[in-house]
Amino acid sequence: MSSVHNRPRRALTVAACASLALGLGAVMPTAQAAPNDAPLGITGSWTDASGRAWRTECDPALTGRNGCRTYAEADVIAAVTVNGVRGYRWETRMALNNIVRFR
Repeated sequence: MSSVHNRPRRALTVAACASLALGLGAVMPTAQAAPNDAPLGITGSWTDASGRAWRTECDPALTGRNGCRTYAEADVIAAVTVNGVRGYRWETRMALNNIVRFR
């Protein structure tokens, strides 16, 4: 059960995986971002110079008012069952990267 990718893997670090498993994110208070600032403070999607896809959602019910959650495309190991046999495979998913809270 493996998949072949034509691009380098963008795996999560051990610290990021632990943070995701525990439901934690970096929470750092900051002033509200202006639309021309970094995209971590405004709702939208973009692709960085390396080709990784990103998505930011601001003020969702999950974060609450005055906060944004940013997700990054990452290759992760997912548990799968095929014909009753449990195994693992690489999958590309959007994974929580950070949370920005505004004052």
